[in-house]
Amino acid sequence: MSSKNSFNFEFLKRFLHLLRIFIPFSCHSKYAIDHKERFYSHSLVVICLILANEIGLQFVIYLVGQLSGAFTSALSISRDQRNYSAFTWLVIRSFGLVVLNAILMAFSIFLSSILYLKWRTRLVTYIHSYYFTKQRYYHLLNSRTNSVDNPDQRITQDVDSLCRTLSTNLPVLLISPFTIGYYTYSTWQVTNFYGPLAIFLYFILWTAVNKILISAVSRIIFRQNAYEGNFRFLHTQIRTYNEPIAFYNGDSFEHHQFDSYFLGTLLPIVSRRIQREFFLNLSTHLYDYIGSIIAYLLLALAIFNFNLFDDLPVNERAGAISRTYFAAGYLIYRLNILNGLADEFSLIAANTHRVQSFIEYLKAISSSWKKNQSESFVEENQILIIKNLSYSTPNNDANIIMKNLNLILNRGQRLLITGDSGIGKTSLFRILHSLWPINIQGSFIFDSSRAYLLPQRPYFTNRSLFDELSYPQIPQSLTIVDQQQIEQYLAEWNLSHVLNCIDSNIHTCPKCPWQDLLSPGELQRLSFIRLIYRLTLDQYPKLNLIFLDEISSSVDENIERKMYKYLIDRNLTLISIGHRETLQQYHQLELHLNENGNYTFYHKN
Repeated sequence: MSSKNSFNFEFLKRFLHLLRIFIPFSCHSKYAIDHKERFYSHSLVVICLILANEIGLQFVIYLVGQLSGAFTSALSISRDQRNYSAFTWLVIRSFGLVVLNAILMAFSIFLSSILYLKWRTRLVTYIHSYYFTKQRYYHLLNSRTNSVDNPDQRITQDVDSLCRTLSTNLPVLLISPFTIGYYTYSTWQVTNFYGPLAIFLYFILWTAVNKILISAVSRIIFRQNAYEGNFRFLHTQIRTYNEPIAFYNGDSFEHHQFDSYFLGTLLPIVSRRIQREFFLNLSTHLYDYIGSIIAYLLLALAIFNFNLFDDLPVNERAGAISRTYFAAGYLIYRLNILNGLADEFSLIAANTHRVQSFIEYLKAISSSWKKNQSESFVEENQILIIKNLSYSTPNNDANIIMKNLNLILNRGQRLLITGDSGIGKTSLFRILHSLWPINIQGSFIFDSSRAYLLPQRPYFTNRSLFDELSYPQIPQSLTIVDQQQIEQYLAEWNLSHVLNCIDSNIHTCPKCPWQDLLSPGELQRLSFIRLIYRLTLDQYPKLNLIFLDEISSSVDENIERKMYKYLIDRNLTLISIGHRETLQQYHQLELHLNENGNYTFYHKN
């Protein structure tokens, strides 16, 4: 595994890029997502509140640290000098400081949680702004040069882990320079420069060791996250294709496949992570416990060499030693905390690499192949013009699918595309919609805002029926007329029973995805109703070109006839893909695709 995904300079570069997303210093910055954000809710304001809270918390911790010496001195006083009222006040003050300490610690966690929420919101919306534009989600999953695994995991799990880990540890990182500086000065006053020098040399030495161990763990976490994402994807395939697997009786095969991946691929990488984390944890805990001994050694140095506290009475000496040990011990403790963040830094490094490399890849996706359209139609009645169009598959330039296709479709004309399975019929749709990242020869032109495609496999999730039928338009407010119209469409296409899945409320989401509730034929009919509903919407450009990719493959011939009659009656230009002979009667033109990019064009009577 390359060291690219380690705790190194590349990590620092990527982290600084993410930091500009987390904390945009100008509302006009390209990293600013919400330009209307109030100044008091800005991430920088929350960070300042965290810092102020931590300063107050550390001051209270300092006062609490002095209580041990105060109690020791109070309990060491001889009987005739005991002051019960002063001791009572000491107890009251101790309880007050402890309660205040708890409140400030809880408030620190609360502010960190707010910061986590703001950072995750910023990062997710920033990634979405790239992921869902220029069809990057499609190119990401279909590019032959794709080096990004599991984009869904990176947007959800990795972003969440990164933001949570950073926000949780930010209070420690913010206050550490102040506390370390103050207690370094306090230790210096007692032990001269020997004490701070010894502590910092000890810290630097152990940090260098931990840096090596953190990089090793970070690389393993990066790989494990990728394998975990693949393992989760395998399980989502079972959920999606459970019925075909059951029909195939594929239990044994899937059992073997899943166990082989888990035991042979995922488990070894998890075992390696456990082994490497053992040495990292060993180093961290050794640093912690050896540090407590060093605090006593420094105190011994001050007492034995500098005769510290010799001039104090015996009853005050114990309290002074306790307070001095607290200063040196707390300095080591604060450095221990930084050293103890080794596990957290390895996780931050791995997630930073995964998230930022994903963003870098999204930004690098080019859409230059889309510059292939003419500026205007030759005649107003022309709907689609294709001139000398040639192209091959994205993964193999030698596999030519189309050679010099020339085609003009006028208003109301209907074209049927036929050919053997796998010959490239749907590929023409992909080219016309600029989905394939290839540079084509020739050109084509049609008004994409007035075109609509019905795929062979309808896309439905578990949104409400109104949202599903409005897709891909963002649904507007529903009127009573709309609801009655949708119910009428369902009745006309024998789908009224669909309302039973949502308690007759088209704004209610089904309990299961629509794919699990409806048959393939029902889904194709519901998808056709989506097109019908789109044709009735006046707020969008009126459709004139419909692409139909085997939309009747799962319905009977009567439903197929009804579908095409509906479209023909509205004088729409149609381009259909299909294998059924019954489709011939609904089209005036046929484009039959042959091997090696050749084709035959027929005019029907």
